[in-house]
Amino acid sequence: MPDGTEDRMTKLETAFETILPHLATKADLANFETVLPHLATKADLAKLETDLVKAISKLESKMMWGALGLLVGMATIIVKLFT
Repeated sequence: MPDGTEDRMTKLETAFETILPHLATKADLANFETVLPHLATKADLAKLETDLVKAISKLESKMMWGALGLLVGMATIIVKLFT
């Protein structure tokens, strides 16, 4: 073999020996295929996002009306105290 070729082959063999144990097996992929149908899709996430936006909007509205009620109540107390 020309100079350096044997070193390159040794490095490649070492790299393969290091990588191969970490690759997925057929059993690993079969397990993944059983889990895959249960994962959320983009459509699922879009619906969830829409529902969250609606819920947050309702909550913001309730908080705004609550703060307004608090201000009216405080103003009423202040008026009663000074009249």
